[in-house]
Amino acid sequence: NSQGAATLTDSYATGNVTNTVTDTGGIIGKGTSVTLTNVYATGTINGAAKTGGIFGGSDFGGTYTFTDCYSTGAVSGTIQIGGIVGYITRSVLNVRRSYATGNVTGTSSQVGGLVGVLYGDAPGQMPGYIGHSYSTGNVSGTHLVGGIFGYAEYGGGWGDPEGILPYISNSYAAGNVTATAGAAGGLI
Repeated sequence: NSQGAATLTDSYATGNVTNTVTDTGGIIGKGTSVTLTNVYATGTINGAAKTGGIFGGSDFGGTYTFTDCYSTGAVSGTIQIGGIVGYITRSVLNVRRSYATGNVTGTSSQVGGLVGVLYGDAPGQMPGYIGHSYSTGNVSGTHLVGGIFGYAEYGGGWGDPEGILPYISNSYAAGNVTATAGAAGGLI
């Protein structure tokens, strides 16, 4: 776990990661301002809340950038689960040329093929960006389940209609998306 800014380049982890509490990632469990380039994880990731194939959960603030990163193992947990990133809040997220191929499963809500939750509550913040990235695994949870994002909103706060969705470009999701009790979308 990183208590300050973390930068990783040309790095990988191949082992399985298991955690019974929050903030679980194939590379980093929790951090503030993270930059990863050409980083990958191939193990199975099993956590509770805020679990991701590469990165688990953020602290408030900072910029989180993932370039040429991938996760190939299955990712599972309770809530806020993503193929690459579990949970980002009050921060900026950029994902470029990255992908996840494992199934992503949550026993609750906010489950995404790439990102479980991207949330910012300060009006006027720049939205997150996903470019030239994809998810091919099946994604399942109870509510707020999507092929790229489980839940995404910037500006205005939870449920505020003035919130801004992140920008997605040249990206796709190919797996099945299943929600057992609420909203689901092919991308968001």
